[in-house]
Amino acid sequence: GASGITGVREIRLNQIKAGDYTVRLYFREPQFSSTGQRVFDISLNGKPLISQFDIFQETKSSQKILVREFSQIHLDQKLNLTFTALTGEPLICGLELIEQSLPVDSLVELPAQELELLTKP
Repeated sequence: GASGITGVREIRLNQIKAGDYTVRLYFREPQFSSTGQRVFDISLNGKPLISQFDIFQETKSSQKILVREFSQIHLDQKLNLTFTALTGEPLICGLELIEQSLPVDSLVELPAQELELLTKP
């Protein structure tokens, strides 16, 4: 199985080194077995990233992990992902942020205090 956050509204990463990044978002539909039951939009720093996203429609399964990757994303010390529910509740299972100018062996883990998750009120 996979874990994730259901009902997420926003993920904020602060104090990121300014530069170009690859952003990977991880998803797995844990509950629904047909399309149209969980549909949402995702924006990155106020700009639309994915519209009318339906995990089950993309994977045709509730068992498959889906990774959406976005390269050459310029970040200026912050990343703010906003999730807008259209049907059901937004969901995310993981987020990976890779600075494009760094070799893979120099990647570091972001301290937990720099990560902020906002879910349903």
